[in-house]
Amino acid sequence: MSKKELSHLEKISEHSLYAAGVNTASILYSFQSDRRHLRGVNILEMGPAEGVMTERLATLGLKMTLVEGSARFCEDLADGFPDATIEHTLFEEFDPSDRFDNIVLGHVLEHVQDPVDILARARRWLTPGGRIFGAVPNARSLRPRGCCHDGHSAD
Repeated sequence: MSKKELSHLEKISEHSLYAAGVNTASILYSFQSDRRHLRGVNILEMGPAEGVMTERLATLGLKMTLVEGSARFCEDLADGFPDATIEHTLFEEFDPSDRFDNIVLGHVLEHVQDPVDILARARRWLTPGGRIFGAVPNARSLRPRGCCHDGHSAD
């Protein structure tokens, strides 16, 4: 991982608002919508941050793998979800040996350099018949374009 990317992720984790307000409501709505379409025995959650979705996914009894770029979030996730496999890495560097029945990308594609590449990678990590669940907030609806949730530039 590059130092610049790691530093940026740690800065976000220090002042994260992912688990606040309307974002939590959006994540909970996504869970209610997605859960009826989940299948198989395992799930990969990419970018769980504070674990709002993870808390719900943990109730389903699926084997969970969590991929997170922030060390701070990884430590918190390991404490909160001791049965989950936690991978501290960027999505672009994640290379799993397992395949997944379900992959969740909730509110992460808007933060990566090449979302099409990430989706192509995720597709290769699916089992036959596996499913990808994605949610991308409408950046134009609540904040100026080119600005992240924490007020830092998206660049």
